[in-house]
Amino acid sequence: MFLYARASSDEQKRKGLSVPAQLKALRQWAGQEGWTVAGEYTDDGISGRTDKHPGFQQMIAAACVKERPATAILVWKFDRYSRDRVSRYPFG
Repeated sequence: MFLYARASSDEQKRKGLSVPAQLKALRQWAGQEGWTVAGEYTDDGISGRTDKHPGFQQMIAAACVKERPATAILVWKFDRYSRDRVSRYPFG
């Protein structure tokens, strides 16, 4: 599984939604479930209105290789992944 964390504003960071805070929670949850983390990807200070995030794009490229290092993406909250509820990225 891949972990993805994104924080777009200082306000979100003050509310405990910083990238490090999200990753900490994601690692803890994955560990409790016994899931192996194959990679962590982040974008800090970038709005969710677009998917033109370097970390996001790297993660999608890694997810689409033939060897499939991961079969899931874990995010703290779905809007960290994308604001569009219907993803155009087939994964799995």
